[in-house]
This record gives sequence, structure tokens and C-alpha cells, in this order.
Amino acid sequence: MRKLLPLIFLFAFSSIYAQNDFATLYGKVVDEKGVAIPFISVQVVGTSYGGQTDSIGFYEFRMPAGKAVAVEYRVITHSAKTKYVNLSIEERRLLNVTLENRAIIIDVVKVESKAERREGMTIIDPEKLEYIPNPSMGLGTFLKHQLGAGTSSELSDQYSIRGGNFDENLVYVNDFEIYRPFLIRSGQQEGLSFPNPDLISSLNFSSGGFQARYGDKLSSVLDVKYKRPKEFKGTLG
Repeated sequence: MRKLLPLIFLFAFSSIYAQNDFATLYGKVVDEKGVAIPFISVQVVGTSYGGQTDSIGFYEFRMPAGKAVAVEYRVITHSAKTKYVNLSIEERRLLNVTLENRAIIIDVVKVESKAERREGMTIIDPEKLEYIPNPSMGLGTFLKHQLGAGTSSELSDQYSIRGGNFDENLVYVNDFEIYRPFLIRSGQQEGLSFPNPDLISSLNFSSGGFQARYGDKLSSVLDVKYKRPKEFKGTLG
């Protein structure tokens, strides 16, 4: 028992000495104008010792004493700064730091859409008109085969939507509405379609729920855009 007492005393003394082998570093972090910078990371490089500034820019933490260490102050909005200190055991040292504002340059991001977004519209590929077996290559025939529009005759280009009338369908060409007096009526070459399929660049169709800018017809809207020529061309069919 007498032999164990010096060992216990030595172990206790070593533990007390190890716990006291620290110092305290504290201070305030401000910018170039003297304004406090909150929530900055303050870290002893290569160790887990450190902390961060509070809402008014103050910090305080315990760190190893008796050796030179590097303390880094880092935040995304300001340039990082490193201070080298060597504190004595149980020393409390004041260290105020000033950080410079850092401009963050963000590259310009350009977002482009390759498709036109229209609510309630079905986008139709104009090239598909060539593969519909009909003599006139009319849009009405395409709508009847692909989108389920109704018709009274296979030879007619007129169509109806959800049991509506044939004159309840809006037709727009280059944002101009084609009124019924200009459309071919029943019995007067109704197999011909008003838009020229060879000139169409884009084709959108809606059988309901389209935008108010298309008018107040109840059944459908057919929005046709013609090509804008850039050079002289010709086609043969």
C-alpha cells in the first residue's frame, strides 16, 4: 500500500499538469470599416481547437500553450487571414483581427429553351404531315388520325372536337385568326386545308384549356406558324 501511494500522487499531479497546459485566446473580428463580422470560423490549424465569433464579432476559446501555432480566420465574404501566436500556460491574450472584404465574381449563366412553352397546347411535328395517307395532306386529316378529332366524311378536312360544331374551332396563322367566312365551307372543296403544309414551321393544337388570348371558341385552337425564309429554295412533290 505504501508503494502505491507515490504512484497515485504522481498520476494525479500529471493529470492536473496536463489539464492546465492550455491558454485562452479571445478578441473581436471586424472589417475594414470597423464593423463587426459575425459567425466567422476561428480555428487552430491542424487541430480541433477553435470556435466562431458571436453575433457581435467576439470570440474566445481554449488552445494548447507553450508552442507556436497558426490561428486561421475564415469566412466566405472576406479574405481569410492567419495569425501566429505562442501563448504561455494559463495566459489570456487579446487578439483583434481585421479582415478585408472580398468580391465574389460569378460567371454569367445563360439559360435558353429550345421548345416553346404553351400551357394546354400539344406540339405537333409538321414533318409528320407527309406520312398521313390522304390526297390533300390537310391538317384536318392529321388531327383526325392522331388526336381523335371527329369528322363527317373521310374526304372532308373539317373536324369537330368532343361533339362540337365544325365552326367552333379556332385557327391561327402567324398569330392572325382565320375567320369562318374565309374558310372553305361544306360542299365547297372542303377537302382542302387552309394552311399550306409545305410552309408550316411549327404547329400547336389544343382541344381545351387553352389560353384566353386565343379567344372564346369552346372546342379547340389550331396555332400555325409559317417558316421565315432565309434563302431562295424550292420543293417538288
